[in-house]
Amino acid sequence: IPATAVKKVEVITSPGAKYDASGVGGIINIEMARGGLEGYSLYAQGSASDTGGWGFALNGMLKYNKLSASGSFSYNDFNFGKMEYNSTLENLNDTERHFLVMHVDSRMRQPVSFANVEMSYEADSLNLLTFSLFSRQYSFIRESTEYDEMQREDTSPLYSYGVAEKSKTNNGGMEATLDYQRTFRKPGQLFTLSYMYNHTPSGGYTRRDMFDFREESGQTFFSPYDIRDKNRAYTDEHTVQVDYVHPFDSLQTLECGVKYIRRNTSSKGIYKRRDDPEEEWADQTERVERFMHVQNIYAAYVTYALKYHKFGLKTGVRCEWALLDVSLHSDTEPDFDTRFSDVVPSVTLSLQAAPTRVWKLEYNTRVLRPGVQYLNPYRAENNANIVSYGNSHLKSERFHH
Repeated sequence: IPATAVKKVEVITSPGAKYDASGVGGIINIEMARGGLEGYSLYAQGSASDTGGWGFALNGMLKYNKLSASGSFSYNDFNFGKMEYNSTLENLNDTERHFLVMHVDSRMRQPVSFANVEMSYEADSLNLLTFSLFSRQYSFIRESTEYDEMQREDTSPLYSYGVAEKSKTNNGGMEATLDYQRTFRKPGQLFTLSYMYNHTPSGGYTRRDMFDFREESGQTFFSPYDIRDKNRAYTDEHTVQVDYVHPFDSLQTLECGVKYIRRNTSSKGIYKRRDDPEEEWADQTERVERFMHVQNIYAAYVTYALKYHKFGLKTGVRCEWALLDVSLHSDTEPDFDTRFSDVVPSVTLSLQAAPTRVWKLEYNTRVLRPGVQYLNPYRAENNANIVSYGNSHLKSERFHH
């Protein structure tokens, strides 16, 4: 953002009751300058690295009469090159399966793109309408070849096999906001109405193919690599917020507002396996997992601020009610719902000891509710030794600062 378009930047270390009790630890508030010079500006750059990565970025701004617009787009393809991993695991309690020797060669890439558009229309000196659209897309692609050998205590081979693996995770999202701001003749008096829509898809797949399998002992060996999994998930979020600021005089200010958030999260996991390398991949219908998470959050807040000479006081309280309904669509896990109600107080005392020195005494409470990644029971089997899944019975946490 060009410096000429910014009026001021505020770093708010104690957000107070106005902001969500969950997930907000600090605020960087960039206030854009209204008015200014008319015209446009364009900016472009490119980059490349000796590992094979490259990227470029484009930025532009436009100011014409009552309309202001800005936009940007960037793309980077990060290439991490080739990596090798070697390990030997010794089992002291088993002379037959005593050493597990592993060697892995892998390559990883991460393409990332960002796009942003913002437009504002100043109908008059008191009314401002703003629209913004933001998109982010990033993937993580990994290709690897692994060779494992199980050895006896005398290092003679028991069996060995190789695995070719390719995995890809897709993440990102899109966010659109529409804001209406109404100022009044009285300085500091302000009314805002905001709406935001956020769509966050995620998912990925893992494919593993065994090759060069050798068994020295004639035993039957089951390989956990004969499994493929795929997951698709998304989150849709709608937010409506109304805020009002009323200054009684130059010393006292009252703020109040209400907010509503609705989140819908859906996830589906699919598994395939085969018992013989010559067979076709078969769906494991008994392991198909579906997950539906609906969250409704209602909030209301009020704050009071007082400034008197070198002393300042800001106190407030925020009430939040969160309703969670989760459907697992499974015969083994029942559906469930959870209700949270939180009262979140905050208070800040300040003393301007000198023009460059401020003393503050603050207290606030934050709430951390479990996200879908912690609730989702989908089992992500990254390899034979790493399996991750969520716990749908988690509760929220409260922090006192």
